[in-house]
Amino acid sequence: MTRKIFSNFASSCSIRLSFLVFGIFTTLLFAVMSLTGINPYDPIDIWTNFGFAALSSIPLLLLRRGKKNFTLVTHLFLIITLLISIVALVFITDDSFRAIWFFVVVYLAYSFEGTRAGIFYTILSMGFILAYEVMAGHPTALITVNTTIIGLGVMSFLFYVNTRKFFEQTEALQEKSRLLTQLASIDSLTGISNRYHFDEEAPLCFERASRQKGNLSLILLDIDHFKQINDTYGHIAGNHVLVEFAHTIQDFVGDGMIFARTGGEEFALLLCDSSFDEATTLSETIRQAISSNTFDIGEQKISITVSIGVADYREADRHFSDLFLRADLALYQAKEEGRNRVVSAI
Repeated sequence: MTRKIFSNFASSCSIRLSFLVFGIFTTLLFAVMSLTGINPYDPIDIWTNFGFAALSSIPLLLLRRGKKNFTLVTHLFLIITLLISIVALVFITDDSFRAIWFFVVVYLAYSFEGTRAGIFYTILSMGFILAYEVMAGHPTALITVNTTIIGLGVMSFLFYVNTRKFFEQTEALQEKSRLLTQLASIDSLTGISNRYHFDEEAPLCFERASRQKGNLSLILLDIDHFKQINDTYGHIAGNHVLVEFAHTIQDFVGDGMIFARTGGEEFALLLCDSSFDEATTLSETIRQAISSNTFDIGEQKISITVSIGVADYREADRHFSDLFLRADLALYQAKEEGRNRVVSAI
């Protein structure tokens, strides 16, 4: 979860690409400085810098091919950076500050992969520094080694605290965003999808059906004489009828269907993988279920009916609005013919 959160953040800010490009540019700069004599290092330093730039180009190419390569890219880049830091520590002995590159490794580990990777690379970096000192016969002053190890520990601790705080805040923001998205797509009264969500999803289903020449059917429903219910029993009772009406139809909603309240007493049921005959049969089943049901209004029980229009995707359709218009005309015909009936678009 932590890596996923930071991956999304890093992707949006282009952090990964910036680090890689900056790393390649910096090492090439050091190599050029060595070649021109500005930095009087031996040839191994030059080849180390050129090698790092070449190896870093591999994850850079992977990253440019797709965001899905993020985890692989971060692993490769961290390993390459660690290896180059070890090479610099062991072979570029003229540089008294060469251990500073391990600080870069720790920083990148926390930035790219979170707290666990940061702690892991901190311990790994400390281990390599201490191992080199022991195996090489303590070539570095003890105070320098101690300062480096303590500095790595302090920096790692500060990054740990700030990284955890960042992830916690990001998780909270993502949860709020998820809730806001849900609220924006759900009808507050009935709990089903609202018109906004329907208008977002329906064209996608239409495009898929158009591309694959598949099935797509639309059912539009309108509660008959709903205004009379509000006028007779009040709006609270009318709201109760809307809720119960939606719950009744929810029992018939399966996978690949989008059920939404698109207006006051108007509803839509999009069947993203159902034939015209299946949609017509379902419509009649729903109509019978509504007409045979009774709704409690205080101490009274009332019955309602519903008019339904059905239409399906045709190859001549260019937009979802073409399908919607035929279903809407069928619904209008159902109401004109006396309501409480299903009319299928011809």
